[in-house]
Amino acid sequence: MPTNKESWNSPHHPVFVLLSLVFISLFVSLGVLMGLGKINGVDYLDVNNTLNPSLDFTVIQLVIQSIFLFIIPSALTLYIFPALRPKGYFSFSHLNTKMVSWVVLLFVLGMPIVGFLSWLNVQIPLSEGLDSLENSTNALIRGLITDTSMPVLVLLMGLLPAVGEELFFRGALQKSIENWSKNPHFAIIF
Repeated sequence: MPTNKESWNSPHHPVFVLLSLVFISLFVSLGVLMGLGKINGVDYLDVNNTLNPSLDFTVIQLVIQSIFLFIIPSALTLYIFPALRPKGYFSFSHLNTKMVSWVVLLFVLGMPIVGFLSWLNVQIPLSEGLDSLENSTNALIRGLITDTSMPVLVLLMGLLPAVGEELFFRGALQKSIENWSKNPHFAIIF
């Protein structure tokens, strides 16, 4: 049973702290966007920029979103609650050859399923609004790929989102639920 300090009703439960920090970071990120907008002469909070975003607008939005909504709240939560931090060197000490073999096998066997689900997703007809949104998103991604240098592209679309989401979901949220429930399977499913 969780102690009173770890109770879901406690305002100091890591999940509540994490979500509170995300909420606070949302307002800080809006302030940062407004400040950058004044420097660059662009209103980053204008709806017209959101509906028809430029490349620079998209790059700034991606960086701010990754840093302020994922990385900072998660890192602060892990700092505040040392019990959530991984033990050992990235907590890989429990890995063995058999486990890695199973992971590789399941990954390879899962690829046809992923391919089928991707094909099935493409077959679903979209409404006119969603279709235009998908087309504008694809055009934006093509613009990012052609007009952005490779290191910046790797940072924007690979490193920042991956680090931020792993810190948030696996590092802070999943570990908090696991510590509370004392059941790693429940935490993974949740």
